[in-house]
Amino acid sequence: MRYYSSIAQLAALTTAVDSSATTMIVSTVAGWPLTCPFTVVVDDSTLSEEIVTVTAVAGTTLTVVRAQDGSAGVSHSVGATVRHMVTARDLREPQEHMDRSAEVHGLDYMSDVVGTNAIQALSNKTIHGDQNTIDEIDQASVINLLTDLGNLYGYTKLAGNTLRATSYNAGDVIVRPDGTLWKAKVYFICDGTFNVANWDPVAVPIFPVTTQAARDALPAGTATKPTYADCLYDNTLQRNVGSGWVVIARTGGAWTPYTPALGSITLGNGAVVGAYQLVGKTLDFSVTLTFGSTTTGTIGSLTIGLPAGLTVARAQTAPVWMFHVANGFDYIGVARFSGGAFYIANNAGFTVSIGGGSPFAWGNGDTLAVSGRIEVA
Repeated sequence: MRYYSSIAQLAALTTAVDSSATTMIVSTVAGWPLTCPFTVVVDDSTLSEEIVTVTAVAGTTLTVVRAQDGSAGVSHSVGATVRHMVTARDLREPQEHMDRSAEVHGLDYMSDVVGTNAIQALSNKTIHGDQNTIDEIDQASVINLLTDLGNLYGYTKLAGNTLRATSYNAGDVIVRPDGTLWKAKVYFICDGTFNVANWDPVAVPIFPVTTQAARDALPAGTATKPTYADCLYDNTLQRNVGSGWVVIARTGGAWTPYTPALGSITLGNGAVVGAYQLVGKTLDFSVTLTFGSTTTGTIGSLTIGLPAGLTVARAQTAPVWMFHVANGFDYIGVARFSGGAFYIANNAGFTVSIGGGSPFAWGNGDTLAVSGRIEVA
């Protein structure tokens, strides 16, 4: 944007300039625009006429950009006229603006003006429903309409059934967010809530299996053949949802015992017992270590191994309980998991050192127990 004044006085150069000088000293700037940039013409209406853009004014010294609007940079003598004027670009640019459909009115580079008549493709726009009305949109023109409506009402229509906005026909089958299947009793209009009076539950067969191979041999659902089958395996109720087996619920059962590997100590006549239950990537575990009279170790970090083949997925912790027979005191600590083992630290923040007296001098009958739930890799 350039600035203008209707009361600018005629000025003259007080020092000569060559064809490349970027400053000019004039006799007066009375009445000239107070804000830059603006246009002045040197030696107007002569063969030496040159249009320049003034970018800064300090007293009567002008900082200028030479050879503007088709003119050439030439030398000017003392006394050359300097006049604030309108030139061709001031008339041309408004015409160009009226013909443009993009990058005008402060819009970003490559941004288009939204018109009212021409067909345009809109992107990166937010249309507020309380301020706009959109009507007469053909369903076929809306991408992902059926999927979006299904997500809106919390139902996923199974293959072979067409989602008709909020209506269902008798026999239509849906799977609810909790994984249960339901069949519509009659045709009805759904108001967005699940009314059990309109639906019958669909029974899902449950197959008891004892091996993973037997489980994986059960029917699998696909995008075009939605077969749902449940199985009892590894003390869990699992469901084949087409993309694979997922654990729906635990069915109980005894934990699996294991003997943890110990680091930094020799157990001697002490005892260590462990048990765990693994469901998917969730490991519930419990370990109890009891020192005997011949339990020995070097000063260093006590490590206790996880069940064979398991490693932690990320940094995790679990609470630790310690009991010292000599004084009858309980102590607390924390287990820090790393790789296929966990490390023990006491409530003072020090590593438990076997034989090192932290948090006490370990001896016959002293006990350490840790249990919790962690995510494995």
